[in-house]
Amino acid sequence: MPESHYNSLHRLLYTSKSRFSCSEAHVPVEIKGIVAKSFEKNRHRDLTGVLLFINDTFIQVLEGPLSEIETAFEAICCDMRHGNLKLVDMTPVETRIFDEWSMAFVGFDVDPSHLRTNRDLQEVYTIVESDPEKALRQIRGLIN
Repeated sequence: MPESHYNSLHRLLYTSKSRFSCSEAHVPVEIKGIVAKSFEKNRHRDLTGVLLFINDTFIQVLEGPLSEIETAFEAICCDMRHGNLKLVDMTPVETRIFDEWSMAFVGFDVDPSHLRTNRDLQEVYTIVESDPEKALRQIRGLIN
């Protein structure tokens, strides 16, 4: 693969089922740790993106140089906290749509003020594999 393609801007979208070994009450702490660690790693790798968590499912978008996305995705594939991992989309792109965040996070929240966010998350969960482009637009709207 030519060097220019290998370092060109790409976007990856995947889903996976969480396989946390901790209690359900400790899951938010685990996710905060994942987000914090990813934020630092991604910042140094020129990666941007967002992580969603709903119905025990991770939905993640990563953007950046192909070589860095491949490295990050390989680590995700080897992470035992992910099961039933599905690559939904991987494509070259001209621009980033999550350029402001080395790792944003949106998750289901029982607080009544988050009803709209929860509804939007549920829609992303429902359509991500059948309509990735619509899911990306919906995800972008969630973090504005």
